Amino acid sequence: MISELVQAYREGASTTQPRHRYEVGQGSFIKILREHGVDMRNQGLADDVAIAAELYRSGMTLARLGEQFGISPNVVRRALVAEGAGAGRE
Repeated sequence: MISELVQAYREGASTTQPRHRYEVGQGSFIKILREHGVDMRNQGLADDVAIAAELYRSGMTLARLGEQFGISPNVVRRALVAEGAGAGRE
């Protein structure tokens, strides 16, 4: 499974596609890629902004969102603000 995740990403798949197929969290997927020496592409929320915005509106904190998506809370905040989802609270 791990080799398939790594290969899919190297072949251009976003992190979303293979991690949903194998039911792997964003943070775990990024950790796997780093452990296998894979150069990471854009590490914002990219494909997951709408999901993050929905979770944020339902009460999830920026810190928790950052953990879930494997990025910093500040990156989450910037993406949510750019998306128009707000992000005024922690």
